[in-house]
Amino acid sequence: MTPTSFSADDRVRPPLAADEATTLRAFLDYHRGTIRWKCAGLTQQQLAQPLAPSDMTLGGMMKHLAVVESGWFEETFAGGGGGRGCRRSTPSPANCPGSAGSYRLPTHP
Repeated sequence: MTPTSFSADDRVRPPLAADEATTLRAFLDYHRGTIRWKCAGLTQQQLAQPLAPSDMTLGGMMKHLAVVESGWFEETFAGGGGGRGCRRSTPSPANCPGSAGSYRLPTHP
């Protein structure tokens, strides 16, 4: 994996006055840019490195954010019931696809 360059200045600040959908999309883009900036330049090995006191990795955090965002839009915002996100009626790690161990990227020697 080739490290990429992305800086804080590459993020687009959300508008202060806009309709609800535009504001929501803009804030999501801004926070996606933040995690992209924080992980920019890291190798696959660095993204897979657990950081104490947790065994969560930055790559796993990126995956977690994508799953939560997708689940929230499908289940909460759109009122769907596609079953791909975490089920709110019985919240626990077992009800969330990709929970626990799958948020850990394999380490490379």
